[in-house]
Amino acid sequence: MRDYLNNAEDRLHRYFGAGGWELYDGLPVAQNSTLTVADLLASVALNSGLDTRRQVWEVWIARQPIERVLDRIPLEASLKDADVPWDDLRDLMDVCCATRNLLWPVATKILHKKRPALIPVYDRHMWTFYKPQVPRQRSWSDWDGRWWVACLKVFREHLLEHRSEIHGLCELLARNGWHVTPVRVLEVLIWMAHEPTGEYR
Repeated sequence: MRDYLNNAEDRLHRYFGAGGWELYDGLPVAQNSTLTVADLLASVALNSGLDTRRQVWEVWIARQPIERVLDRIPLEASLKDADVPWDDLRDLMDVCCATRNLLWPVATKILHKKRPALIPVYDRHMWTFYKPQVPRQRSWSDWDGRWWVACLKVFREHLLEHRSEIHGLCELLARNGWHVTPVRVLEVLIWMAHEPTGEYR
């Protein structure tokens, strides 16, 4: 068993029971292709750093290219699907990273709420965990959409590998009213296992 699955139920209850649900996952966000100011601000609950008027404004005025690519991705798209829209995901992250203040760690905290079954929150701790597992090509920049998709494919392998365990954890969380996708459950477990400061406590 992978280390991030150890005591999974207990760790998830600690995370979602300490504000993880109310402050982010439980916030109502329309799963469409339109980014609102509220959608951007929801990311602050996960310490996105998008927390000044200037930063929010710079993303807001640059949102339309992001919305156009997001509109190409079906609302029901899931990482568990056989046909994942990899090219659209690559383009989505490329256009985000071309936007000031919107690299992977911030972008995914916004985009997970728009496509919760497809896009995991991918902060610096997730990046640290997956970086050694995905050899970077010479042509890829630090925030290249191709590299993010390569990391996401490994994440998908882990998601499918533990499909039954994660499904069971989703059902347990739902009994407390915490409705989250398998993508979110796996990402939280990896984050908690590899976040070194105990921030989640």
